[in-house]
Amino acid sequence: MQSQASKIVLAVIIAGVVVGGGVYSWQKKDTTVLSTQENLVVKYNCEQSGGKFTNNKCDCPFEQQLGQTSDSMYDRETGYCQTTHGGPGGSIGRGQY
Repeated sequence: MQSQASKIVLAVIIAGVVVGGGVYSWQKKDTTVLSTQENLVVKYNCEQSGGKFTNNKCDCPFEQQLGQTSDSMYDRETGYCQTTHGGPGGSIGRGQY
């Protein structure tokens, strides 16, 4: 009787590992696609607002004499480089998409 219970427990554990591995693999693939799509949008927004997208990072133009940095001129919510006066720069800021 105990031998049969051990076999059932072992079968449940093996099934859980197989199903869990499948779910993990599926989620990882889905996340990779989303990450690639997000990266394309970030690259587009960066370049259209006057920045340069290199090494998966947006480098925005800035005025050092005003104490700005590339990071301070980048709006993480929109992915746009900001101008000194506010709002996105580049062709997006001029309304030329």
